[in-house]
Amino acid sequence: MKRIFNRIFNILLISIAIIGTLTFIISTYFADDIENAVLEKIQANITVPLQVENVEFTIYDNFPSASVKFNNLLITEDLDFGEDTLLYAKTAYIDISLSEMINNNFSITKVIISNGKLNIKFNEENNPNYLIGKANSNKESKVKIEEIALLNSEILVENLSTKFNMNLETERAIIELIQSNIQLQTSAFSKNLTIGKVDYLDNKNINIKANLIVKKDTIEILKSELVIEEISANAKGIILNNKNLDLEIKLENQIISELIPTFPENIKNVCKPFILNGHITSEILLHGEISKESNPLFEMDYTITNGVYELKSIPFRLKNISMNGSVTNGEQHNFKSTKIIASEFISETGKGYLNGSFTLNNLNNYFLNASLKSSWDFEEINQYFEDSPFKNLQGKFTGNTNYNGNIAFDKRFKKMFIAATHNSNLKFQNVKFNYKDFPLPFSINYTDCNFNNHKILFSAFGATIAESDLVFDGETSNLIGYIIGEKNEIDLNGDIKSTYTNLKELMTISDISEGKSTTIFPDWIAVNLNTEIKNLSYENFTSTNFEGKIQFGNGTLKGFKLTTNSLDGKIDGNFILTEPKNNHLMLLSDINFSKINIRNSFHAFNNYGQTFIKENEIKGIGTAEMNIEAHWKPNFILDEKKLKIKSHLVIEKGELIDFKTLESLSSYVSVDDLKHVKFSTLENNIEVEDKIITIPNMEIKSSALSVFISGTHTFNQDINYDVKLLLSELLSTSFRKKNTEFGEEEKNGKIFNTVYLKMTGNTEDPKISLDRIRFMEDVSEGIKEEKKTISNIIKEDILQTKEKEKEEGGQEVEIEWNPEL
Repeated sequence: MKRIFNRIFNILLISIAIIGTLTFIISTYFADDIENAVLEKIQANITVPLQVENVEFTIYDNFPSASVKFNNLLITEDLDFGEDTLLYAKTAYIDISLSEMINNNFSITKVIISNGKLNIKFNEENNPNYLIGKANSNKESKVKIEEIALLNSEILVENLSTKFNMNLETERAIIELIQSNIQLQTSAFSKNLTIGKVDYLDNKNINIKANLIVKKDTIEILKSELVIEEISANAKGIILNNKNLDLEIKLENQIISELIPTFPENIKNVCKPFILNGHITSEILLHGEISKESNPLFEMDYTITNGVYELKSIPFRLKNISMNGSVTNGEQHNFKSTKIIASEFISETGKGYLNGSFTLNNLNNYFLNASLKSSWDFEEINQYFEDSPFKNLQGKFTGNTNYNGNIAFDKRFKKMFIAATHNSNLKFQNVKFNYKDFPLPFSINYTDCNFNNHKILFSAFGATIAESDLVFDGETSNLIGYIIGEKNEIDLNGDIKSTYTNLKELMTISDISEGKSTTIFPDWIAVNLNTEIKNLSYENFTSTNFEGKIQFGNGTLKGFKLTTNSLDGKIDGNFILTEPKNNHLMLLSDINFSKINIRNSFHAFNNYGQTFIKENEIKGIGTAEMNIEAHWKPNFILDEKKLKIKSHLVIEKGELIDFKTLESLSSYVSVDDLKHVKFSTLENNIEVEDKIITIPNMEIKSSALSVFISGTHTFNQDINYDVKLLLSELLSTSFRKKNTEFGEEEKNGKIFNTVYLKMTGNTEDPKISLDRIRFMEDVSEGIKEEKKTISNIIKEDILQTKEKEKEEGGQEVEIEWNPEL
């Protein structure tokens, strides 16, 4: 074993000695010849001068190969390109075979360029600047380079006809040349790779391993592996055929978040509004002419798995995205004609899903055509629209949606949504929300509806607002537009039913407009509803089976053919409530009351805002026809001066109980009789105007007395009534004792039992007095009647014939009566 080792060691020493000796001999005696031979051989194969600062033969720099070293090597373009730099190398090596050198027949097979610059150009006619080789060089001097190595060098490629520009800084590039076949392996940094105005590789690290065929105007990629930053791809095809491109690129299971930074700047700008991640597998085809005026056709088939999509402007997020489809830049080969197709799209929201298919057109102005199925949680949606007036959304909805229109990933989307064509079938469940700071809670218990552009058709809609419930069947317009702040008004049309409605609570909805409108009526809703309410309340007023048509819009609330059961009777009528100027209301109404409970009405309407007579002091059944004009000032203050009422009133089975004003007649009628007065029927036409209630002649036939009353009653409770009492047997003896001059006076069998009174002053302290003028007028009229009667008796009975009356003048009878009576 030791012998073998010694033998091998000796052989190595001998070999080294021989090589060293040969190296010394060649370096000493043949170096200049080799240097000159290499220069001559290179110059013999090119048409432009070879410029070099220093030439040096070396065996050591690239051992075991011998080489000729050039310092500051420069090869220029030909005259047609302006004789600019084609190749510069601070240091260049030409490797030479030692055996060939000995035979003085060496070939140049390998070139090493270090710290150099390669400047390749194509002019407007697509002719390259690197065609400087001589076609007729002899066989002995012909250069056949098999390998070129570029170390720490810069490669510039420019094509004026296609507006192609590339700038690569190579750390190491190995180019193996086998006739027209090229094996390329490089590690480089791309400063730019621009086609037209688009830079496809700006400031990217790239690694290329490729098998190419290079001809005069064609570069064909037979096979390649391309790594850009963290993205791996395979490519094959023709990347330069005159001005045409025919290239196929494949990506296998690449990470999207790492892929997007490799995109050109204009495509990265498209992606700026959102975050996209996941894995993508795709096949890309680039085909067509590259020129100043056009881009090649781009077509891609893709599959995405485990995807994530997030909007930056709002917290919208989709996860577990799976989709496949295609992308093309269309007939015009630009962003405007670009089409992105998702033939199958599956994703998850926070607590729901979004599935379907879509096509996105025109990357300059996105246009979406989508058919989607989705399930959403409103709590999640509530985060998407920070400026929406609807707060604290809860509940879920599912639906199918077709959308055809522009979209954007910023605030422009609101206007685009309104202008788009869209149709959806949606189901809502257990939805709850608040509107701004409005205190009443809103709930949607269930609904099936169809969104058709700006209209929503409800086939079933059940909701509650605080205590009030409603079931709606109809349509609404502009609801979504109002929610997102692009429409000013919601239109509501249809049939609405309710088991219970608290009208006072619902009227506070006008407060929703606070800060947005100075009007009492909300300016954000218009309604046209056929209404059925089983139980309705407003403070103390309650009713059942309320029916009619309600309309609201342009600051006017109308009610037509309204009917309801209330106050133990029925009410029907019409009304118009308007706001002629801000915070002022005007009511015009025709209301009919049929057989209502008078006492209950006083309770329901808070004694009608007066204290003259209260609910505990009156009973009866009322029927009335009323025309009302009422006005309210700001803060719902009644403008009493403008109040006008015309009414026809009938009260049956009436009772006055402990009515203090009536008891003021106690000087004339027994107090016990006046404590509880019953009357069968009261009927009259009563008017209100200028703060005065006017009561025409009205007869009250009661259990205590019969009264004829007329006069006025002001809103200040000042009264001026004329009262005529027809005293009955129930009149107390106190009247006869205190007013002996009005005792029963019998004349010809008749008894005068009529008393005229004046009731003046204030309801708190009414003044009762005899109306002597009326009494005297009544007595005078009675005397005239008696006089006429007596005259007729004399003529007919005493004179016996009418003929005598004609022949003889009748004797005039005079009846005297004491006016002081």
